[in-house]
Amino acid sequence: MRLAIVEQPEQILSAVGRFGDLESAGWKGPLGTAIHRSNAQGSFYGDVLERFARMGRGRVYELYDGKHLAASQLCIDNGHALVLLKTTYDEKMARLAPGRVLLYRLLEHEFASRHFEAVEFYTDAGPEELKWATGSRPVYHVALYRSAMIKRVIVGSRRLRALLN
Repeated sequence: MRLAIVEQPEQILSAVGRFGDLESAGWKGPLGTAIHRSNAQGSFYGDVLERFARMGRGRVYELYDGKHLAASQLCIDNGHALVLLKTTYDEKMARLAPGRVLLYRLLEHEFASRHFEAVEFYTDAGPEELKWATGSRPVYHVALYRSAMIKRVIVGSRRLRALLN
């Protein structure tokens, strides 16, 4: 398996697109929660990664099995820490744990290069992520609304959606 790192701004959108294709092929695809080049999440991550790449701070790590994309990781950095935003992998290869292999190869590469002081998992870490960690802290989710009326509409629509599902 081969690790590829996409950092060039003109190649980032293609890498985010490959990430989305891979994620959409798995269980998140039918649920509509996968990043994809044709949805708002895909546009958001493509834009963020491209902007960061223009500053030399956006990258996509890809793990290939021959020519086949096995896993992908979207990352940004602040010059001191590499922030791991999202990971996906080919679920047909799940028995080989390509997401874990990618993480291992990413950490191996970055520790050898000594470019970053830290690698941050941007997630509510579970036991699997904490196995890789030397420390942790809570992640807080905050929603800000322009007005009380917008908040009521959004909260109400979420409750209605939950009732319908």
